[in-house]
Amino acid sequence: MERRFFPLETVGHNGAPAPGQVIRCGKCDATDHVNQAHGRRPLPPEAAANMFRHRGWFVGKTDRKDRCPACNGTAKKPTTEEISMGLHNENTVVELKAPKPGASEAPPREMTREDRRIVFVKLEEVYVDEATGYTAGWNDTAVARDLNCPRAWVEVIREENFGPQKAEQSAEVIELRERIAAFEHEQTQLVLGAARLKTEAEKLAAQAADMVGQSRRHSELVKGVQDALAKMVGGR
Repeated sequence: MERRFFPLETVGHNGAPAPGQVIRCGKCDATDHVNQAHGRRPLPPEAAANMFRHRGWFVGKTDRKDRCPACNGTAKKPTTEEISMGLHNENTVVELKAPKPGASEAPPREMTREDRRIVFVKLEEVYVDEATGYTAGWNDTAVARDLNCPRAWVEVIREENFGPQKAEQSAEVIELRERIAAFEHEQTQLVLGAARLKTEAEKLAAQAADMVGQSRRHSELVKGVQDALAKMVGGR
């Protein structure tokens, strides 16, 4: 019996409905989905199942037996670069946790026809046209990570069937932009911190000046008392 998945209705990049299919973990209720590009023929359930398997899911014979990557033990562990970058986070940008570009650049195995279809379907979902390139948040690296496949596969299918990856969408440019944004945020915090310290310093300086004035007045009072005392003692 062919597996069926829960239906999904989202909005595509052009504002039109973009139907899709949802899988739900039978153990922890985690979910994942694949979209179908508007106007394209429906994605066969087995093709959707293969996309979920590429992402680390165990697809059971029934939805109760489906298991997410975490429950299935196939969840991707963060690399050293991801852990160190995660100290600033996604969104703490977060700070944006970006995997090291080229993580999937090891010599890939040869693509099968089904592999090509899976990559093609995903690109239909996230690639607009040659003038626009990818939709926001996507590039070759992001697609490869989403499908858990070599980035070289994505590059080949994109170049053959869709168009170029715009320069500003490359992983290297995105990482540099994130670093620049992080530096600019840090610089802003330093400027604000310096302004606060300056204000506090000015308040402390005013308080110090007031205390000096009070000290002088007290000294004058003490001197007056001492002079009066001296006259009294000297007049005896």
